[in-house]
Amino acid sequence: MIADIVRYLVAGADMRMWRAIGILSVTLAAPLSASAFDYSRYEPGDLDAMVRRVRPETGADIFQPRNYRLVVRLEKHAQECDGRFMKMAMKTVGIPPDQVDQVPISKCILVKSKGGNVVPMFIQNTVADFLAQEVTKDSAFTVYVLFVYVGPDGPGLLVNEFSTDTTPPTPSPT
Repeated sequence: MIADIVRYLVAGADMRMWRAIGILSVTLAAPLSASAFDYSRYEPGDLDAMVRRVRPETGADIFQPRNYRLVVRLEKHAQECDGRFMKMAMKTVGIPPDQVDQVPISKCILVKSKGGNVVPMFIQNTVADFLAQEVTKDSAFTVYVLFVYVGPDGPGLLVNEFSTDTTPPTPSPT
């Protein structure tokens, strides 16, 4: 009977929407377990290009999130910040609210890009705790971020993971 109900609900829904929700669910859920984190899903990104994007005067341009791998320098360790807008933006693009709500996001770090731009980034609280133990101020490291929006203050980025290794990963043989 439950299977019939699920088939009925799915039959009436746009399958692309369900696929997008599934992909976004994996994007957010993966960082919750270190063994499940898939570094290969993160493409190389350019933080300076993200900073140069056209910014709205008010509000934010929220878009389908993308996963990026960025090499940055730590300017300031995690401090308390208001992550409510980031969480709202994540829910707006279809990440299930229960998944968004189970990941504490109330801290931000400041990083410096290769071009010298100082950029705040939201960071999952658990990841922030490990970052404080492993990365010192002014050290280069790699962040694995979800790029969710651009607001008046710049890009809305969420750090899901980090690595002290700054060399690009070697593609696995196929």
